[in-house]
Formats: sequence, C-alpha cells, structure tokens
Amino acid sequence: MITELLTEDSIYTTTYEIHLTMASINGETITGVALAFLAILFIYAGLVNSVWAKILLADYFLLVMGIAFIVLGVLTMRKNRRSPVTEHSH
Repeated sequence: MITELLTEDSIYTTTYEIHLTMASINGETITGVALAFLAILFIYAGLVNSVWAKILLADYFLLVMGIAFIVLGVLTMRKNRRSPVTEHSH
C-alpha cells in the first residue's frame, strides 16, 4: 500500500518523505552540531584574540563534547531503527 501511495504525486508522498527526514534527526545530533559549530567559532576567536587564547583548552573540550553528542545521536538513531517503538491502545 505504501508503494502505491508513493507512486502517486499526492500529499501522501510528501508526508512520507518528511517522516523519513524527521526520523533521521534527533535532539542529540542537533545539540552536537550546535556545540561543534560554537567551539569552532571560539577556536577561531582564540587564534585572533589573546584573551580568547587563554581559554583555548575549554574550546577544544566543547568541540569534543559536540562530536560526542553527534556520535550519541547516530547511535540512538541506529538503535531506534532496529527496535521500533510500538504504542499500546487501550
């Protein structure tokens, strides 16, 4: 039935594609990307400013935390794909 819906050019195709996209993005991944981006900005600031250079170690720690969150998000996505959550209706 899904293949029939996907072959038609209708709202069902768009809804199914959005569901697949949203299933591949989770909070851990978004947090990791934000932390990594912030750390890269701070590292750049440390390269051009002597005050920021004093906390360069903390900037690298933020980068490592961001990468760890991205890895955690990927592992969570893989786990959720293997064991889908089922809802119980009462």
